[in-house]
Amino acid sequence: MASVWHDPFFTLEADTLLSLDEVEAVPLIEQAAEMIQKMYSVIRKLLAVYLHKLKLRRIYTQKMGNLPAEQKTNQALFNRFRKVMEEYFGQLATGQQSVMPSVSLQPKSLGVINEVIKRVTNLPASAHWQRKMIL
Repeated sequence: MASVWHDPFFTLEADTLLSLDEVEAVPLIEQAAEMIQKMYSVIRKLLAVYLHKLKLRRIYTQKMGNLPAEQKTNQALFNRFRKVMEEYFGQLATGQQSVMPSVSLQPKSLGVINEVIKRVTNLPASAHWQRKMIL
């Protein structure tokens, strides 16, 4: 005995949901095709962003994974320094800060010292502040 595919919602005995002639159906088909193309476009963009993030994460892991522990620590301190600097300039732009930045304004709690920044970038911390002020 051969098994027959059976779907409780779509059967040959079912009533047609919407009876359309060709003039009515063509615009709907075109609109559906256009919507599908837009969805594909959005999916492609999301996929590209996701793949880009994966690629960046892989590159970061490869580069940081090969660094000695001291160098990773120094890089982390420099990244924290840059974050504080970016936040300060953001506050300056919004009027939350009114004093022009300098290295002396760096919070002591960060433990960011000029030696570490200079070791990572070959530039003293003051050079980074000056570059940011110029930009």
